[in-house]
Amino acid sequence: MTDEQRDRLREKGRRLVRDFLSQPEIHARSQTPEARSAAVASTDRAKFGWCPPELRPAYHRLVRTKRIPAAEARRIIEAEIAGTIEHARREIASRDLAVRLRQERQRREAY
Repeated sequence: MTDEQRDRLREKGRRLVRDFLSQPEIHARSQTPEARSAAVASTDRAKFGWCPPELRPAYHRLVRTKRIPAAEARRIIEAEIAGTIEHARREIASRDLAVRLRQERQRREAY
């Protein structure tokens, strides 16, 4: 984007705010709790469309509380989504571990 295009967009945005968005009735409508929650939901859908809504709190907990990098947290969450390759790999690894642990327990109990 050239400097001229950027300046035109900036001026267009300033005009939009000055002529339309700064009107009290428009501002009041956009700040209602319903409008804010709709805006948050829309942003959430746009940013986290890959993540099912029921797993979004887990993703946010990994990133915010556990301080896991976003890319790694995404891989962790994708491993929880049924039907993905990561989920299948995790399920296979889990079953392999269960079989190995069962075999080890049976060998220990055989003596």
